[in-house]
Amino acid sequence: WNDVFLKWRGEAKYQVTKTRFSPQEIWVPDVALINNADKSVRLAGGPELFKTDLNVWQGGKVEWVAPASFTSDCKLRVRYWPIDDQFCTLTFSSWTYDDQEIIIETDDSELTRDHLHNSQWDIINITAQTGLLDHNNCCNQNFSSVSYTIHMRRKPLFLLFFLASPAVILVALSLASFAIPAESGERIGFVTTILLAMMVFLLLLPEYIPDNADELPIIG
Repeated sequence: WNDVFLKWRGEAKYQVTKTRFSPQEIWVPDVALINNADKSVRLAGGPELFKTDLNVWQGGKVEWVAPASFTSDCKLRVRYWPIDDQFCTLTFSSWTYDDQEIIIETDDSELTRDHLHNSQWDIINITAQTGLLDHNNCCNQNFSSVSYTIHMRRKPLFLLFFLASPAVILVALSLASFAIPAESGERIGFVTTILLAMMVFLLLLPEYIPDNADELPIIG
């Protein structure tokens, strides 16, 4: 952003074109993650989260580059779990400066440059969209915002091998039990063993299924 109060004219001999300030020394916007789920921070943004200094140029341009970790809620669709895609949105906006004072813009070219590798997810795409928020009609004002939607695809190999494979085997054994002659007396013991194995499998399954979804997966 540009701050007209941070412009200066330097002497030609000792020209200073760039300097640094801490977030406590100059004005900084209170842009933060609106759908924050981290209870350890009051404001997921601003000086409370961003600890680095700000670069300020002679013409009043201010740049604030800081690493940060965000925690947010995401509504999961687990109908086809563990072969599923998820879309999670992170929305950033100011809490006090409306769209007449702060306008948030984004550069789409920076979104897909570097993706972190994860053992459970593949990042398919990240899109950004600017808009307006009213903060649940609290203040009769609109606030400029930007929403980043992250398209993720689960890596299902581990879950398919350790969860789906036992389920298929149990079904196959259940069907195979009909081939055992009823008069031999072995069918009851065989089916009982399968039933116990299935109960153990169902006890283990909830540990892997996401518990914050509104639907049950087909495999469950």
